[in-house]
Amino acid sequence: MKHFWDLPRRTWGVGLTMASAAALTLAGYELVRSPSNSMFASVYGKGQLPLVTALIPLMVVAVAFFYARTLTALGPRRTLLASTLGTGVLLVISSLAVRYKVNSVLWFLYLFKEAYIVLLIEQYWSFINSSISQQESRRINGIVCGVASLGSILAGVIGSRLAESAGTTNLILVAGLVTIPAALIADRAFALFGEPQDKDKEKSNSEGNALLAKDVGVTAFRKERVLVIIMALVVIGQLVGTLLGLGFQGSLYDAMPDAAKQSAYSYVFYAWVNSLAAVFQFFVAPIALAFLGPRRVLIAVPCIHILATGLCLWHPELNSWAVAFAAFKCIDYSIFRAAKEALYVPLSFAARYRAKELIDVVGYRFSKGLTSGLITLVQMTGVIIAEGAFAIGAFGFIGFWLWLSFLLPKSEGAAA
Repeated sequence: MKHFWDLPRRTWGVGLTMASAAALTLAGYELVRSPSNSMFASVYGKGQLPLVTALIPLMVVAVAFFYARTLTALGPRRTLLASTLGTGVLLVISSLAVRYKVNSVLWFLYLFKEAYIVLLIEQYWSFINSSISQQESRRINGIVCGVASLGSILAGVIGSRLAESAGTTNLILVAGLVTIPAALIADRAFALFGEPQDKDKEKSNSEGNALLAKDVGVTAFRKERVLVIIMALVVIGQLVGTLLGLGFQGSLYDAMPDAAKQSAYSYVFYAWVNSLAAVFQFFVAPIALAFLGPRRVLIAVPCIHILATGLCLWHPELNSWAVAFAAFKCIDYSIFRAAKEALYVPLSFAARYRAKELIDVVGYRFSKGLTSGLITLVQMTGVIIAEGAFAIGAFGFIGFWLWLSFLLPKSEGAAA
């Protein structure tokens, strides 16, 4: 068993270069997320939030389609450069539009922020997965997650201190400007370590596959069935996360009806979540993946959530919901992300660059938006959904999640 510090210099270069680009991208996202949410609610009212949230899947599908066609036309390197620079420019333009009271841009900004962040982050991971071995991915993926998350943590601290003095519009401008150097760093990674090539590219449609199906990676699902399982794990995981989030917010409101107290509790809660997530990313994920392998780690994840969610059923109070939701947030972008990414490494270019974007861009946001939309529709009929129902629903989905994890190929999870 080799230690993570014994990794080749090239592997460290690939991981840390892309992690640095991801840190800048996540910093920009953190700066634009809160202002776009608060400004939309202040202009259009909180009653429009369910509607705009329900529109997120449409934006995500449009962005995924744009990426798929651009990848076919330009290749991985120029696609990442164009999409990152384009994002920075759009954020700058949006900030100027808000400054000049073009309020309709708030609809676009609210939706676009949900789509662009996953599009860019998944491209960084596609490059990493195409440039290192699976054994190496087990030891460095958690560290990549940790370095990348430092950007969002730092931006959160800066944003909280400057929101009132600098103004939310200026923070959106900064978000756009911060995203631009991420493009240059990522492009440098391609220059230093090479651009992944599509060796499986079909020169014709002799098999009768539609061009669009090839672009978005649909054909890869038929050739590599593990992709179907990964998609299911992502969708079910986001369903669970949405239900736990709703249960936590509802329990927080019941325990602390005062908005100021809710905000104070939330700041402390997310500070703890970010701190614990960093520990998981830098220490737990590399050790767990190195000794257990991706498959065993992915089986262990829903087992942890079963215990945490069971606590909500046994003792339904704010602290129980806080533990369950914090466990999901900490694990999702540390252990779960690191193990899931390792599954892509031995797969084809189409799986790593096309199907992956379909799974991790559309799967994450679409399932989250669809779940919120369905719950909103039910509530609009006058039906009140108690937090206990969210716990029961989450518990049932976690059971299905665990069953799916056992379907992962054993060869993918053998320990190093």
